[in-house]
Amino acid sequence: MLKSFIDVLYDKKIEYREYAPLCDMNYMKCGGTARILAMPRTSDELIMLVLTAHNMKIEYRVIGRMSNTLPKEGEYSGVIIDTSRLSRFSVSGDEIYAEGRAYHARGAA
Repeated sequence: MLKSFIDVLYDKKIEYREYAPLCDMNYMKCGGTARILAMPRTSDELIMLVLTAHNMKIEYRVIGRMSNTLPKEGEYSGVIIDTSRLSRFSVSGDEIYAEGRAYHARGAA
């Protein structure tokens, strides 16, 4: 099943890594590896990855900056979906659209 998921990542040109060390991603520098680490660039890619993993019955976890996450040692055999690249921000009238890592500097237009 993971091969099919990798095929989707490749076809959709979504960056991914195999056997990615999670210790490089969290503040405590602990944890094992993720069999697949997928890094979507847009919220549409994020939604597609979650639905694909769910439909393929592949275990997955969605993570952010991992500032409050302590991954366990060993290999996570599923898919880790890293949202740290989702950073679009827009304002339209009185509505604000902000992805996971978006921020707006004080005083900026």
